[in-house]
Amino acid sequence: MNISPISLNTINKTSSSKKLSFGETPVCKINLKRKQKDDTYKFIPAHFSKLNPSDDKDELLVDRIKDVWGKRNDSYAVDIASNFALQNGRSVNNNFYVISRDDLKDPYRKITCIMQTTSTDERDKSLFAVDYLQAHPNIENKQSPAIKGSGELSLYGCVKEAKEHGFKKVYISSSNNPFYEHLNLKPGARNSTFIIDEADYDTFLAKVEQKYEIK
Repeated sequence: MNISPISLNTINKTSSSKKLSFGETPVCKINLKRKQKDDTYKFIPAHFSKLNPSDDKDELLVDRIKDVWGKRNDSYAVDIASNFALQNGRSVNNNFYVISRDDLKDPYRKITCIMQTTSTDERDKSLFAVDYLQAHPNIENKQSPAIKGSGELSLYGCVKEAKEHGFKKVYISSSNNPFYEHLNLKPGARNSTFIIDEADYDTFLAKVEQKYEIK
């Protein structure tokens, strides 16, 4: 499992029938931070949403992300797109999520992060693994990016999904240990792995909600 380096209420469930500008299903509302002209940051509304491999619009979206983000050698967008394509027409064993900004209408410009995880339909609930997490190249590893919060809010959405579907822990494999250490996540048994246990879900969620003013 790999996670690309990323810069760094219980929320009301949005109706699964409601769609945004492409084919994704919103999971929860969040807030990102957008840089202002005076170099301060302002909260902007966004969504953590689930993609559907059987939806043509989502397939086009992931292909576009692969073509643009995948130009970098260390991008996992190509791996995510390949696995996304394999999901269509077979039993599902992965979920795919994005973070999308609500202040932009262009479905290709509004995505700030994409990730692949364990399927929430998995019968074994011992582990919800975050297999790949890729932030937009324009905000990844920047000291003062235009958008902040995509990495932390991606984990927030994953923890919400793990809690909702009864998983005992969230497992993260890292290629950017300082980021996860900064979030005070518990180290896993293997090097460059981190764990969020079920007992810590509510504390983690509450901390992120307070930091990003999520209601």
